[in-house]
Amino acid sequence: MKVVKIGGNALKNIDINVLKQLQTWLAEDETVVLVHGAGPMVDDATLKVMVNVVQTQVWPMLHHVLGQAHLSPTLLTDGVVARIKDAGKFGVVGEIDSIMTTLMAGRLYVIGPLVSSSQGELLNVNADEIALAVARHFKADTLYFLTDVAGVLDQNRQVMTELSPTVASDINVTRSGDWGNVY
Repeated sequence: MKVVKIGGNALKNIDINVLKQLQTWLAEDETVVLVHGAGPMVDDATLKVMVNVVQTQVWPMLHHVLGQAHLSPTLLTDGVVARIKDAGKFGVVGEIDSIMTTLMAGRLYVIGPLVSSSQGELLNVNADEIALAVARHFKADTLYFLTDVAGVLDQNRQVMTELSPTVASDINVTRSGDWGNVY
């Protein structure tokens, strides 16, 4: 299984080689989960706008781009539940609480930053955290981060050249300034 996280800004310019790689994995009967972000900071005031943007612009654009590459995505929403993590300066932010779904081999699944709570409330969940939770839950053999930044930073703020499953299991997503960062 492969998990691929595409940042909100990187989503605008998906490289054809990424699409070709997705096609190759699916042809090899791999299960692929594509986790997409929606850009930088979202607070309570902008969450409603974000819901509208993701549902009316991001998802249709991504579905169209994937469709042009003859990829048929399945929206992964059922069985993925979030809970409130923080209600501070970034508004109500969620984290993955549970994943109770089964994925089929050879299928492409897509999940974005809006995840329902057990009460049905949509929460903004950091896409890095979603990707890590999905990879951990399904014991993915590979987790890719496609972004417009240099890479995953270690505790010394240096770009990591490799990320083993052991190291990945200890990663925390933290907030530094106005941006979420993986450490």
